[in-house]
Amino acid sequence: MKKILLITTLLILLVACSPNQVNGDAASLYKTEDPAQISLDLPDELTSKEETHIEIDVHQAVAEISASLWKQGEENDSVNLDITKMENETYLMKHTFREDGIYYLQIRAETSESKIMPTKRLIVGDLSKEEQELLEQESDHTDHDGHDHSDHH
Repeated sequence: MKKILLITTLLILLVACSPNQVNGDAASLYKTEDPAQISLDLPDELTSKEETHIEIDVHQAVAEISASLWKQGEENDSVNLDITKMENETYLMKHTFREDGIYYLQIRAETSESKIMPTKRLIVGDLSKEEQELLEQESDHTDHDGHDHSDHH
């Protein structure tokens, strides 16, 4: 009798958890994000002591956009850049790099659904030997698809 009761209970559980009982439209009930995508239009070569124009193209409407820039090793001295809206979702930044080196540009864009903060490395002018070695070390920690797989603690 106990075996029949156990088998009946297992059968009920199995039928209750059957994949045929799942609503085919269940995926549509979950919120899906359409994160903003950004592309930058930069000059082929960046030089110091000259005004540089950088265009930002955002591939959907943003509620807020901002940018900051810092030189390698000077993360605490980042500067916020002025951004001018040109047309549709195209923005313009102007900046004069004070000296040659490695810089990082971070764009922060917020839509009604998401917030993204991509960071782009910029090479300005001629790099010192130390900066070139730093780039080589970074490339050793980056695989062929451009993703950094080094440990971050």
